[in-house]
Amino acid sequence: MRYSYEFKRKAIELFYQGEWPKTPNGVRTDTFHRQIRDWLKLERLYGSQWVHKYKTLGYNGLMNKSKGRPLLADLLIANCCALIAEYSPSMRFNSLATVEW
Repeated sequence: MRYSYEFKRKAIELFYQGEWPKTPNGVRTDTFHRQIRDWLKLERLYGSQWVHKYKTLGYNGLMNKSKGRPLLADLLIANCCALIAEYSPSMRFNSLATVEW
């Protein structure tokens, strides 16, 4: 059975208060209680991570970052932009002036 985020939060809050929420129809009580304990473990494991990311990195820290090896085109563009930024505008103009067309 799928439960909403609000339902899970409410169940965890009741658990912290020493109470159990009413077991939904069609679910055994012991199974439901185990599910609440699993939600609690997940909250303890991952809940603090997003708070830490938000405090250290701000809103952008919560954005998903691409995983894996970066694309070659992205690396080339980044390197070219870095090289261009190193030259002052006059140096760029002088280097273009020395090129034979």
